[in-house]
Amino acid sequence: MCVGRARYPFDLEWVEGALVEEVRRLLAGKTLYAPPSIEYVPLLYNPLYFWIAAGLSRVFGAEAFTLRLVSIVSTCAAFALLFTLVWREKRGVVAASCSAGFYAATYSSSGGWFDLGRVDSLCVALCLAAIAVARRATSRRAVAAAAVFSALAFATKQNALILLPSIAAGLWMLRGCRVALEYLTAATLLVVTIVLSLDAASDGWYLFYAFTMPRQHPLSPEFYLHFWTTELLPKSPIALVFGAFFFATTTAATRKVRSFYAAVVASLLGAAYVSRIHSWSFVNDLMPAHAALALLFGLGMPEGPDESDVRWGKLGRLAYVLAALQFVLAWEDVRHWIPSVKDRDEGQRVLAAIRALPGDVLVSDHAHLAVQAGKASMAHEMAIIDVMRMDHDVRGAQAMLRGSIERAYRNRRFSAVVTDDVFPVWKELTDYYRPAPAWFVYDRSALVARTGWPMRPLKAFVPR
Repeated sequence: MCVGRARYPFDLEWVEGALVEEVRRLLAGKTLYAPPSIEYVPLLYNPLYFWIAAGLSRVFGAEAFTLRLVSIVSTCAAFALLFTLVWREKRGVVAASCSAGFYAATYSSSGGWFDLGRVDSLCVALCLAAIAVARRATSRRAVAAAAVFSALAFATKQNALILLPSIAAGLWMLRGCRVALEYLTAATLLVVTIVLSLDAASDGWYLFYAFTMPRQHPLSPEFYLHFWTTELLPKSPIALVFGAFFFATTTAATRKVRSFYAAVVASLLGAAYVSRIHSWSFVNDLMPAHAALALLFGLGMPEGPDESDVRWGKLGRLAYVLAALQFVLAWEDVRHWIPSVKDRDEGQRVLAAIRALPGDVLVSDHAHLAVQAGKASMAHEMAIIDVMRMDHDVRGAQAMLRGSIERAYRNRRFSAVVTDDVFPVWKELTDYYRPAPAWFVYDRSALVARTGWPMRPLKAFVPR
């Protein structure tokens, strides 16, 4: 993780500020899942991350720093859980450290996402917690704890649902049918309770945003193979070899343990894959896969650089040379993730320009900037796009949202509309607003999002 990013006041990723506004919405006593309008459209995530951030915001304030703090703590927890999982299996500090270290080395491969105000780091940490507890579950209390962590992972991000059958399968191999059924029953009941409660509290809008709407989006066939052949294999070949060695050296005494890890590693890879092939995905969706490879990397390493590990024999020293080579392959200079003084100064100038405008201002791709400038919070463009790009207008959400946006434009609600690109409902915008000089742009190369889409406010429209 990069020092200097946590307290940077602007969006490091172009949707990050929208999550800050969702937290502020919770603090104001409003529901996360509501009918779409120009004022607010929820993102398509489950709510646990926002609930935790809202709790911390009562101490630290509802700012980007607070959300990033949740992600930083979650990432540190993931490092600790990977270390613990490998150390308990091998009692080898080097192998355990390499497992945690490899996951840390995927920071850039994940888009510099570990310390962003997004849900992914928390979800990975909770998935690893569920796996770690399930691996040592010898009592009903421990099985219940594994079910709770699994349900919490799902309550953070929907793709963690794949963890439930995988952990159940692993427990079946490890502890038998009864324990597996106890876990699966408890985890399923918790997930169903979460879903039904959220949906009832939101008049059906939770299911719309969390499940119905994403299913209406197309997939990205170009990632069906690209995920494996380009995004995972080139930077993780030795980790994959170590993982293959871990499974290939199964003995009668270790077969059940290997089967457990095969199931949970498959679930982490599956969670990453189903997210990555969804249209408009980004490399942050690789994070569960990177955690899986980090786990295999440590589990497949020899226990020491001598010949005490009979699985490796005389190849033990070579294994450590290969491990070092894997870190060389994964290495990237992380300094480019850190915003510069030029970025901060440009941000302050943009805020001053927005603050000087009368009334409400719509900053379509960076809604949090308008709030920082003292303006009303408005829906983020990405959330609007997710509704508008559905194949079918389920629940009339598209018509509802389009009508709300058009009314705002027709009434000249905004003294200016500031955008990065072509805003959704473009025709309605140009019917009532005209292009204007982008007086707030001093340096086009500054204030560009450090990860995700390289966005920054560039265009302005004012009422006709």
